[in-house]
Amino acid sequence: MNYRSTMALACKLDGFSRSYASTVGNPSNNGATTNVDGSCSPVLVLDTCHGKTFPSEGSRFLSQRFDRLPIHKMCSNQSPQRNSDIVLKNLLKILFPSRARRFLTANKCNKIIETGNQQDCLGMTPLHILACSGTYDLELYRTLIEKYPENLVTRDGWGDIPLLYAFWGNAPQEVVQLLVNKHKAMFPEHAIDWAGMVETLGRAPYSPGRARASLVCIQNVLSAQQSAFPDCQIDWQQAVAKWASEDTSRAKDREAQRFHQDTFKFLITVSISQRLSSLTNSKWRRELLRDIDESRWFVLYREKSTERIYLKLDHYEHLDKLREATSLLELVLWKTSMDTSTSNDQNEERERCRIRSGVEIVVPNVLPFLMPSQESIQR
Repeated sequence: MNYRSTMALACKLDGFSRSYASTVGNPSNNGATTNVDGSCSPVLVLDTCHGKTFPSEGSRFLSQRFDRLPIHKMCSNQSPQRNSDIVLKNLLKILFPSRARRFLTANKCNKIIETGNQQDCLGMTPLHILACSGTYDLELYRTLIEKYPENLVTRDGWGDIPLLYAFWGNAPQEVVQLLVNKHKAMFPEHAIDWAGMVETLGRAPYSPGRARASLVCIQNVLSAQQSAFPDCQIDWQQAVAKWASEDTSRAKDREAQRFHQDTFKFLITVSISQRLSSLTNSKWRRELLRDIDESRWFVLYREKSTERIYLKLDHYEHLDKLREATSLLELVLWKTSMDTSTSNDQNEERERCRIRSGVEIVVPNVLPFLMPSQESIQR
């Protein structure tokens, strides 16, 4: 597996056990793992998980997961250095023997095919593993989904579906779109936990450079949700307020996983975007955005800053409603004053004028000026 797969699994494993043996990196760069943006991040590899003891070498532990899961192992072997066409051909031979020369007995082939619906010791399906692999071959994804559609909605040991790992690995747009569209078409009643994915990505351990990568992943999640599920109503304000409270309460816990301040600032803006656009006063909108930009979003101040932004937005919304109600009240008072100041005769004249079209005035008095005179006709 590549760095992204190892990093994602290590971050997840940290939630089950706080004891870890060491930081293990990619052997090619002497213990340092390199992000897409060129920055380096440590990889935490735990020695205990679910009560089991594992060797401290992360690569050895990860490779042993697939000893009896050949489909998983094929997907885990995907990397930028490998030819995905070879793996695809092998998968097609196993999953769809009619498409290529049968090279296994029917009994063994069926046993291998059955492993595609199984989950490894971390609860992951082949689609989970492929999404973690770092190489995004659309034909591989289509092949797995065609044979094992349930992989799309199967949750791993942390309750996450493969779509999360596609976002976590910053997969290309076409891969994300394929997963989302297939999910929507095959399992329309299965709700995607968008807020849960944002929390998982936002709370992932970060180092300089990694925080920016997490923010990009979250932006991709929100973009996919808005484009594929625009009618899905998510109470982002409630979620952000909950995350702010949890982060502040864990401020003194060095091992707690918290949102980076830049990521949280972005989420605050997202949570009020619709309410902000509904304010009629542009000055209020600019003031709220300026307050978000200037507020302190460190964990110690996060909860109070969040409450202050939301309270100020509530205040401006109440002022908006008050202005609207005041305008309606003025109209009612004006109509009432006009009705009481007119006499009954005036009311009758008004009603008479409303019914008549004014022909008795226009024809005798205005029409002669519009018609040509007799002299001009004779000429």
